[in-house]
Amino acid sequence: MKTCPHCGGQLRPSVIKCVHCGSRLDEPQPATVPSGGPAQAPSPTASAPDGASGVPGGGTSAPPQAAARPVSDRAPTPPPSVFDPPKPASPDPWVTPAARTEPRIPIGTTLPPAVAPSLRAKPPRRADLPLLAAGIVAVIAAVVAATSLSLPWVTGTLTVTGPREREVAELPFFADDAIARNLVLGVAVVIGVLGLLWFWYGLDRGVQLPALAHPGLALLAGMVGWGTVALTKLGGFVWEAGFVAHAREAGLTREAMRELLADRASRTMTFAAEAGTTRFAIAASLALAAGAVAWWSQRDRAV
Repeated sequence: MKTCPHCGGQLRPSVIKCVHCGSRLDEPQPATVPSGGPAQAPSPTASAPDGASGVPGGGTSAPPQAAARPVSDRAPTPPPSVFDPPKPASPDPWVTPAARTEPRIPIGTTLPPAVAPSLRAKPPRRADLPLLAAGIVAVIAAVVAATSLSLPWVTGTLTVTGPREREVAELPFFADDAIARNLVLGVAVVIGVLGLLWFWYGLDRGVQLPALAHPGLALLAGMVGWGTVALTKLGGFVWEAGFVAHAREAGLTREAMRELLADRASRTMTFAAEAGTTRFAIAASLALAAGAVAWWSQRDRAV
């Protein structure tokens, strides 16, 4: 044990700050004054006998030296509280402040091993069911549109009026006999590719659709499909070349068929929709529905 020089408290040898007054023990101590009062310097004349000189051999005595300055007249040393004000006692006086700031881990506790960010468990993937459904519908629409090419779209009837009205030809026309073929193939390819992309991206709800798979493309393809169906209703403007291509089936040469078609005053053409037109109209409707569902699925897609 050791004694605090400031308050006299008993402390352990390892303590660097007094737990009683809060003063540090490693600071220099101020000068102390003896309890008997200020020290007086001895007078040179007090030790010498009366009439004796301070110089050996006699003679006139030397003037007395100035008395030493008393300790009480010196500049007072500021108290330790000015430089190091006392602090409240620590709740645990045998532990230094630096040790108390560190977290305490109970003995026997097993810390979890550090895991690299790349090896941490990723959240499970969630499927986007509306987008998956839109992809399936789009693929079905593409298949229906492609199969419409093998079915007749319209049946055209050519009638010649004159002294006696007679029916020259009644021929079935396919999409190959008009510009409708290219439009059907374009719509089928676009819808099929979009359906596959939607199905792939629909497996993970956290992935955003790229611009190549934007649902607006499906809506545009559906509108083009319905425009193609409306185009087939224009009659001779679209299917007139079909009569020339199938002239032999009507028992005429191509030149004779062209002459009949050139006489617009005496010939009449009528057209009736067939299964190919109806099937392609269904495919266009499915494309519009798939595009609308895919667009709705992206509206509140969460990561």
